[in-house]
Amino acid sequence: MAGYVCVVGLAYELLVRPPLPSLDEVLFELVCGMLGLGTLRTADRWKRVSAIAPK
Repeated sequence: MAGYVCVVGLAYELLVRPPLPSLDEVLFELVCGMLGLGTLRTADRWKRVSAIAPK
C-alpha cells in the first residue's frame, strides 16, 4: 500500500505539480529506501532465510 502512495506522489511531483514547494527529495529517499528493503527481502527468499531466526 505504501508503494502505491509513493508512486502516486512521484507521478504528481513529476507530471502535475503546480508551482508549490517541492517534495522531490523526500519522495526519492522514501522510494529508494523501499526498493532497497524489497531487494534485501528478495535476496533473503532466494537464499531461503527465514523471516524469524530460530533461537
